Amino acid sequence: MEPLDSRQLLVRCEVTNRYGDPSVRFVEYGMFRLWQYMMTNKHGLVVHGLALSLWLLEDAWRAQGPVLQSAAPVEPVTRLSIAVYEAETGMCNTMQRFVPDDQVDLVRRLLLQRISPETRVAGDFAMEIEGGYAILRDGAVDPTTLGHGLSEFRRG
Repeated sequence: MEPLDSRQLLVRCEVTNRYGDPSVRFVEYGMFRLWQYMMTNKHGLVVHGLALSLWLLEDAWRAQGPVLQSAAPVEPVTRLSIAVYEAETGMCNTMQRFVPDDQVDLVRRLLLQRISPETRVAGDFAMEIEGGYAILRDGAVDPTTLGHGLSEFRRG
């Protein structure tokens, strides 16, 4: 059996900024509603074109890809994982972002800019870049159900 972190349920969405510039984002399923609220209300983005997707780490994709690729559209998506040690708290803060392959360098640079120069010099951070693929689910998505745990819904 493959490790749980080799797959992730994501929401693929299109985002348009106030200047009309479009982009694609992949957001963790459980965080989607909060993320959508923040992007809409804090940053003025329009979030649309929702689709569910299953992200697989490249090794898992190689093992299952031929079967899965024939079932649904697929997009190459990279996972950026960052761990930053914060001396003030004595804790390590972690985050991960799922990024279309053509945006990896840009997002990597933007994330590194958020790390203080002192932390960068001390080497108190780590970044891991892992290739993978998002298998998109065809069909409409009910946005009211996104971001809730799968066990929270009951069919009536």
